[in-house]
Amino acid sequence: MEPTRVLEFSESFAEQDLLHFQIILLGGATYVWVGTEDGRQDALAMGVPSTIASRPPAGTTLLGASNTDGASQAMAQRLSRKLGHPVFVSVNLGSKDADGELRFFAERQVLEALKRGPKLAPAEASVEGVAALTLADAAAPTPPPPAPKEAEARAAKAGAPILPLRGGGNAFSVAATDAAAGVGARVFEVFEDADVLGERATALLLEAAAEALAARGQFTVALSGGSIPKLLCPSLLAAKDRAGFERWHLFLADERYVPYEHAECTLRVWQQALLDHVGIPAANVHALNVAVPLELAAREYEAALLGVCGGSEAAPPRLDALLLGMGPDGHTASLFPGHPIVEERRRWVAPIADSPKPPPERVTLTLPVLNAARLALFVVTGASKAECVRRAFAPEPDVPAGLVLATHRTHWLLDAPAAVEMLAEQAKQEHMYG
Repeated sequence: MEPTRVLEFSESFAEQDLLHFQIILLGGATYVWVGTEDGRQDALAMGVPSTIASRPPAGTTLLGASNTDGASQAMAQRLSRKLGHPVFVSVNLGSKDADGELRFFAERQVLEALKRGPKLAPAEASVEGVAALTLADAAAPTPPPPAPKEAEARAAKAGAPILPLRGGGNAFSVAATDAAAGVGARVFEVFEDADVLGERATALLLEAAAEALAARGQFTVALSGGSIPKLLCPSLLAAKDRAGFERWHLFLADERYVPYEHAECTLRVWQQALLDHVGIPAANVHALNVAVPLELAAREYEAALLGVCGGSEAAPPRLDALLLGMGPDGHTASLFPGHPIVEERRRWVAPIADSPKPPPERVTLTLPVLNAARLALFVVTGASKAECVRRAFAPEPDVPAGLVLATHRTHWLLDAPAAVEMLAEQAKQEHMYG
C-alpha cells in the first residue's frame, strides 16, 4: 500500500497576505488545499476519500465535483499536466484574490514544493477517510521523476515524438507506457512525420489490445473515419500476425446513416483498408443497421454496445479504447460544438438528424461513453486544427474534443502544424513556473 504523506507550510505574498498550504500525497494523486485561514487547514484532509468507485481517487477535477470552482479546476488541470499525475485542488481565498494574482502565486508555490520532492510528514491516523490506509514515516522516499534524457529515449523507442512536454526542470517527452502519466491523465506527443505518427498510434492501440486480451479475453474499440484509416491501416496490417484480431470487437465512434455502398460510409473505408485482410470475425464488426428508421438504428446500436461492453441504463458501456479525430471546428465523433447532442447524458448512442456537417443523418457515441472508455486516443493533423487543439487543451475547454477525458488515459498524437498554437499558449504560461 502506498504511504500517505502530508506537507503543510505557509508563504507570504507581497509581504501582506499569508497563505497556508496543505499538500497530501495519496493513492498516486496529489491533493492541494490553499487558504488564508489556518483554522480550516484540515478541511481537505478530512474530505480525502480512500477510494472512488472502488478505485484510488484519480483525475483532474475537484473533490466534490458538484461544487467545482472553475479557477481551482483550471489550476488542477495545469498542475496535472506539469507533474504528470492527477491533482485535486481546493482554493479558499475569498475576496482577497479579485485579480487572480494570489492564485498564480499559490500555484507556483505548490509546483515548486512538489518539484523539490520534500520529505513529507506522516498523516495523522485520525484523518477521516484514510484511516484504513498504511501511513508511512517521515523518511519514506518520494520516487523521483525520470531524467529527461532517459524518458526521451524511452519515448523515442515508442514513436519518436519531436517536441517535449513543456514544464519546469523536469520536462520530458511523454511515453504512453510510463506510469508517471497517471490514471486519468491527459498527455500529448507531437510529430513532424505523419508516417511515424501513424506507427505510434498503432503501437498504442496494440498495447491497449494486448492489455485487454490478457485481462478480459477480448478487445473492444470504437473507430473514427476521416484521415485516420489512411494513417493507421498500413502499420495495423503489418501487425496482423501478432495483434490478436480474431478477439477484437469493432464499433464506430460515429457513423453516417447511409448505405454501405455510399462513399461517406465509415465502416466501408475500414472494411476495404483493413478488416477484409486481418481475420476479424464478421460477427465482431458491429455495423449500423440503416434498413430501419434512424431512431431505431441508434437504439439497436446501443443494445449491441451494451451486449459486448456491459453497462446499463444508469452506467455507460465501457470500451477498452477509442480512436478519435477532431474536426477544424473542434468536433469529435459526431459531437458538434453548440449542438444539443453534446449535452446528452441519458443515451449512450444517439441519433442526429441535423448534423452541421453533411450528411445530416448520423448516429454517435455520446460523451458519457467516450469518458467511460479506458483509453481515448486522438489522432489530429493539419494547421486547420491548431486553434481548436489550443482550445481543447485550455484549462476550461470549450470544444467537444476537449471534453473527452477517458478513465485511464487520454492520449493526443498531433503533427507540428496542429500543435503550434497549443504549444505557444503553454509557452506563455511558463513564467508562472519559474
